[in-house]
Amino acid sequence: MLVDRIWSGRAVSPDSVAQCIAEIRRVLGDAKKTIVETVPREGYRLVPPPPDARDQHGPPEPPVIAVLPFEDFSPAAHRGVLSDAFTENIITALARNPQMTVISRTSSAQFRDTGLGIGDIADRLGADFIVEGSQQYDGGRLRMTAQLIDCRTEAHVWADEIDVPLADLLETNSRISAKIANAVGFSIVDTAAARCRRGTSARS
Repeated sequence: MLVDRIWSGRAVSPDSVAQCIAEIRRVLGDAKKTIVETVPREGYRLVPPPPDARDQHGPPEPPVIAVLPFEDFSPAAHRGVLSDAFTENIITALARNPQMTVISRTSSAQFRDTGLGIGDIADRLGADFIVEGSQQYDGGRLRMTAQLIDCRTEAHVWADEIDVPLADLLETNSRISAKIANAVGFSIVDTAAARCRRGTSARS
């Protein structure tokens, strides 16, 4: 019996039990007594409500990331030598990660030198995160900066600066792109996971 299970045999009047049941119903919003039913001559029965489809959540959508064309601050003689090679390699590396959706290079490239802010670009691309940066090549060395920006807050999630000799341009291109993509990928996954734990979506 309910009294035996809850009150361990202590003397409890039926009125006290009824008051407790009434309080439980009040907390549950069970004014119609459909969750805690009264069973004549038996007692009470708990009938959990069916799950509301509006409260059911599927797996979270993967975060969407856009990699903008890196600004080229190289001297005039070397400007354009690297073109968008790094941007393309970073996009390719990130796109291999099934935990995120990466905007295509063509879509991201249209925002080169537009003067639009991160918020406007994110709205137009539907992006949760944006990678932007710069490159400066003087014929012998390459200096790159890269930043990962949370589009919801426009705060920097990650940033790095890389300064390397270009003994082998292609090898350096691949290595730097992979380093940036890995760091960006881990930062995005960590940020998205933290939001899920807090119960907020990436684009909320």
